[in-house]
Amino acid sequence: MKAPLDTASRTADLGQSPIQEFSAGMSPAARRNFAAIDIRDGLALWRLAWSLGWMDIRLRYRGSVLGPFWLTISTATMVAALGLLYSRLFNMELRDYLPFLALSQVLWTFLATLVGDSGTVFTDAEAVIRSVRLPFFLFAARILVRNVLVLGHNIVVVAAVFALLGVWPGARALEILPALPLWIVDALALALLLGGHAPLSVWAGALGFSAILCATSWIFFARARARIAFWV
Repeated sequence: MKAPLDTASRTADLGQSPIQEFSAGMSPAARRNFAAIDIRDGLALWRLAWSLGWMDIRLRYRGSVLGPFWLTISTATMVAALGLLYSRLFNMELRDYLPFLALSQVLWTFLATLVGDSGTVFTDAEAVIRSVRLPFFLFAARILVRNVLVLGHNIVVVAAVFALLGVWPGARALEILPALPLWIVDALALALLLGGHAPLSVWAGALGFSAILCATSWIFFARARARIAFWV
């Protein structure tokens, strides 16, 4: 009589089928292995994630002559209107207030939209999940790409405001370079650019928060991944 296969051997042979995952016994080790395979395969499909994210932007503005640049125009209009209004209401110099407003508005819009989209990342892709076997990580990457593309269009407004007002934060602006990858890691797990010079305590807190966020996301994803296709 043939000896039963252990969980690791069965996991290696099952691929990505959720139904087969249930029959594998679904031990914690098996769940983590399936989740790791899902993330690996999702990262390998980064070109597809980029194409899907860009397609979302184009479909949203397919009836417009300017296309995605409506994002830039609408953001510029809002920043200009709010800047002129609040600088007079609060009796502040426009040169000091407008750069702060532009940067904070663009970054907050990015975060708020990303969090909102992350809550429906799988339900929005229900038809695809039910019909095609794809890594679930791919849908999270699609949300990230879409919002990063929107941020790329809106960040032009920030650069224009800084240039027109002759404001430059100096060498501290280089802190953006390590902060952006940290943001992307946090965004993927869901789904520091403001203020003055960030002390080490701020970076330690950001790294600690990122580690906790990624660990929490990993635990829930590994535990619930096999049920996503049946929940949507």
